[in-house]
Amino acid sequence: PSVTIGLAVHNGAATLESALDGLLNQTHRDLRLLISDNASQDETQAICEKWAARAARIEYLRQPQNIGPVPNFHFLLSQAASP
Repeated sequence: PSVTIGLAVHNGAATLESALDGLLNQTHRDLRLLISDNASQDETQAICEKWAARAARIEYLRQPQNIGPVPNFHFLLSQAASP
């Protein structure tokens, strides 16, 4: 993919599907969506797994424990692979 979008999330189930829908309905189709779930305790994991199963361009990663928002963003940056 020519673009990697990083989405850091923590307990975002209430608005996550709307955000995913907006990100994936971009006119630019050659993209990878990388989600880093910061050990959410709501339905975030189930939502992300459902969406990742439907679209190969979504990669879902889950932190085993809450690492905080800034390290979670840094993790996403380290995983971005776009040219």
